[in-house]
Amino acid sequence: PHADHIGGMKTIFDNFNVKNAYLSPAISTTKTYERMLEAIQNSNAKAHKAFAGTEIISEDNLSAVVVAPATDNPDDYTDNLNDSSVVLKLTYGETSFLFTGDAEKAEEDAIRTNIKCDVLKIGHHGSRTSTSANFLKKVEPKYAIISVGEGNEYGHPTEEALKRLEERNIEVYRTDLMGTIVVTSDGENIKF
Repeated sequence: PHADHIGGMKTIFDNFNVKNAYLSPAISTTKTYERMLEAIQNSNAKAHKAFAGTEIISEDNLSAVVVAPATDNPDDYTDNLNDSSVVLKLTYGETSFLFTGDAEKAEEDAIRTNIKCDVLKIGHHGSRTSTSANFLKKVEPKYAIISVGEGNEYGHPTEEALKRLEERNIEVYRTDLMGTIVVTSDGENIKF
């Protein structure tokens, strides 16, 4: 529930007809978090805790399943909110995508389901604490996307994260270098 992940939610609820909102089980007391909860309530959307095993979409050729965090207990995430990130696997036909939020190594290691995918959204903007070598071995992506601001004060993406991607010959797309990245799939082919 960090501002850089939920800060735009009020705008989304103000402009789209949202029926369901899937939230990290972690709770925050920030104004941004409170504005998001208020927007959900005002929209009449149903709020759901998202944790491993939560099915958001389950159709013949399309599925969206939460693979982390491990539990729905907010007390499990008081030490590190990043490890309460909702990690979502989206599968369309023969193609798959993994969205990791700010998941760090502890949350990556706790995932116990098949997370192999074609496209991986890199965790925590390419920080050194995410996208571990073991995680990349489990995921085996062909492509990686790093969502990160140009010249950010954190130095993201880090050289460590970029090196781990390079060692596995993963093709990397970065918003700081390329701007908005649009990926499309027809269920068999992926285009950038």
